[in-house]
Amino acid sequence: MAATDGPFAELKEVLASFAVIDVSGRERAVEIASRIVEVLGEPIEIRPIMGEEFTA
Repeated sequence: MAATDGPFAELKEVLASFAVIDVSGRERAVEIASRIVEVLGEPIEIRPIMGEEFTA
């Protein structure tokens, strides 16, 4: 697994589906996303949508 830090790909180029997960922090989001990547074999972007938990 490789992790990169943005910039995000353009939506029109990659969006096939999306999921909203409620997690306590970035580490848990990465853990869940990495399991999905193992199954799908495709890259996933993690974007925060609420709160300030994922600010750099």
